[in-house]
Amino acid sequence: MIFLRYFFWFGLLWFAWVNDTFAQDNLLTINQLEKERFYTSWEDALYEPEKVVALSLREQGLKQLPDKIDRFVNLQFLDLGLNQLTQLPEQITRLKKLQVLDLWGNQIERLPENFGELEGLRILYLDYNQLRNLPADIGKLRRLEVLDLEGNQLKNLPESLTQLPNLKNLDLEKNQLQKLPESWRNLGNLEVLDLSANQLSQLPEGLGDLRNLQYLYLDKNQLKKIPATLSNLSNLQYLYLSHNQLLNLDLITEKLASLEWLHLNHNQLKEIPSALVRLPRLAVLSMTNNQIQQIKPEIGNFKNLQTLNLESNQIKSLPNEFYQLRSLELLNLKKNKLTAISPDIKRLDKLRDLSLQQNLLSESEKTQLKNLLSRLEVKL
Repeated sequence: MIFLRYFFWFGLLWFAWVNDTFAQDNLLTINQLEKERFYTSWEDALYEPEKVVALSLREQGLKQLPDKIDRFVNLQFLDLGLNQLTQLPEQITRLKKLQVLDLWGNQIERLPENFGELEGLRILYLDYNQLRNLPADIGKLRRLEVLDLEGNQLKNLPESLTQLPNLKNLDLEKNQLQKLPESWRNLGNLEVLDLSANQLSQLPEGLGDLRNLQYLYLDKNQLKKIPATLSNLSNLQYLYLSHNQLLNLDLITEKLASLEWLHLNHNQLKEIPSALVRLPRLAVLSMTNNQIQQIKPEIGNFKNLQTLNLESNQIKSLPNEFYQLRSLELLNLKKNKLTAISPDIKRLDKLRDLSLQQNLLSESEKTQLKNLLSRLEVKL
């Protein structure tokens, strides 16, 4: 059970670990690490410290970590999650073989100034602590691949954070960030970036340099526009921009050819951006709680759209071209101002879920729809 928190990222990093040729000696692969004894007692571990490779002191009420932590010279996995730690001893930075460090759910306010000396770190969990700043030398963690800082109190980031060449996942959700570093070019391997639930009103153009990015979370910020350079993210598959203040989406161009999921809920958009129909792989589009009044005929050009969620807008009618969405499986038009639905809706032969509650449909219109679409569940 102890590995469940790390299972996903261990799987992704497995192939890299197998072929590593680090200067450090005797680093274990994931398969080897799983077979090692996991010490769960400080006393037992201290009895033979040179043999300890994996140590879990999770949820043991620790208020401080003993200075003797540096006696575990072969330690590669350390779990200190769900304790009451407020700081770490400088001695922890002497654990040169440490690959996984989990500190989530503590009360840590700062990290040691020489934290960057943990040069073997691959996975670092610091989520749900009380960090206000990060040490400048965090950029020395050159092998770091997963960094989770969710749920802290960070207001800014050191420029060195964007100098981690092997970083694949960076989670900064639920902080207090108002501004980001300008340059992101050196995070060339980043695949997942979570900046949701911060206080961002603008984004640096440098985010467009993250050419390997696949997941970008920007929900729950204060964004009114998106830099056009984000259209350079040709490998981006999932883009979440809900709960912002967006008026338009100038960033959307056909260069976002890999985009599959796009969430734009709770913004101030008045139409479905025209460029979206040129995205060949877009399968899920959600634009609930916007200000859309009209759907343009070009919507019929979506070739692979499977889910369309337009709940809580001001849509009064659907163009004939709407019924060309032959790949559509889920359609939510709840809480709009529709007075009629064309019988052509039966042409959507893959449709299996239709929501039309709280529109302006007459009772006869509802009855006709139920008879017309008896093969599926229609929510009226």
